[in-house]
Amino acid sequence: MTDEFVKLLDQGCADLGIELSDQQKEQFFKYYEMLIEKNKVMNLTAITELSDVITKHFVDSLLLVLAAPELGLKLDGSAEYSCIDVGTGAGFPGIPLKIAFPGLKVTLLDSLNKRVGFLNEVIEALGLTDITAVHGRAEDYGRDAKYREQYDICVSRVVANMSTLSEYCIPFVKKGGYFIPYKSGKADEEIAQARSAVKKLGGEMKDIVQNVTVLTREGEIRELEKEELGFGYRASVIKDRGYVVLGAELMLVPGDKEEILARMQELKNKRVEKQPLEYPSAGSAFKRPEGYFAGKLVMDAGLSGYAVGGAKVSEKHCGFLINAGGATASDVMELIRQIQAKVKEQFGVQLEPEIQFLGEF
Repeated sequence: MTDEFVKLLDQGCADLGIELSDQQKEQFFKYYEMLIEKNKVMNLTAITELSDVITKHFVDSLLLVLAAPELGLKLDGSAEYSCIDVGTGAGFPGIPLKIAFPGLKVTLLDSLNKRVGFLNEVIEALGLTDITAVHGRAEDYGRDAKYREQYDICVSRVVANMSTLSEYCIPFVKKGGYFIPYKSGKADEEIAQARSAVKKLGGEMKDIVQNVTVLTREGEIRELEKEELGFGYRASVIKDRGYVVLGAELMLVPGDKEEILARMQELKNKRVEKQPLEYPSAGSAFKRPEGYFAGKLVMDAGLSGYAVGGAKVSEKHCGFLINAGGATASDVMELIRQIQAKVKEQFGVQLEPEIQFLGEF
């Protein structure tokens, strides 16, 4: 490790308020050496001068730290956020972020297998843990349940317009997470163009509801403004207080009719393909336990097709309990209890019903 390298790296990191240990500096230098050597036989980067690699690759990758305070992210050595770097190429910004913030759990996604091979060599040589290099296309992995909506942070330095980049990256971000594209120059126009792409990726009722008219348990008709509704993950004051919704005012935006109809059909087809819509059900029966998928736990417990009376675990999607014929509320309740007991016994996970129960059981 040369004095010039240390000086330039220290200076760049100091401007960001980052102080690296000697071990981290050694890791950056080893990364630099491997990058330059591999670049002789593989097109990894056009930037090869020492000072340029440090400023335009290493330090630039760490610029995420400047956005962290505003986003409420605490980026330091103990940060334990999950982060995916889409189109990582030679490992930027994912590997520099991992070196500087070891607590990050990083996934590096790239479409070229040769680059993924290089990334794995770097990961091993630097002794990095909780970091994985994956070969694949963002549009494919964004539909994979193992990766979709699994990350606190999604970053990308891919050279693409914001509209395209949003469509590739936002599917990876979990609820409450952040997509942070590395953009320079005049990004305002791109951001404006990206808004429509973001809207198409999906939204929530809380984003469009202006007010709701409800009937209270006492028989009073009330109008609740958006700020009074207390929206959360599948939660609101409507649910908590047992209100009945009589009407709602929504704020929508104009769109292309054909695009909207195509999107509706696409979503309908996905539901028909994956959900037992041919049978009556109350939708997803269990809340998703942290780190698991409820339907998979039920399936892995050997309960696909399991029935109590007319209530049955769907064989198409084990997260759904269907009325296969003549099911009673008691059948459904007993089926839920048995599923909970078997999953708890086999996996140590307590499934919590997502179904709302009305009346006495």
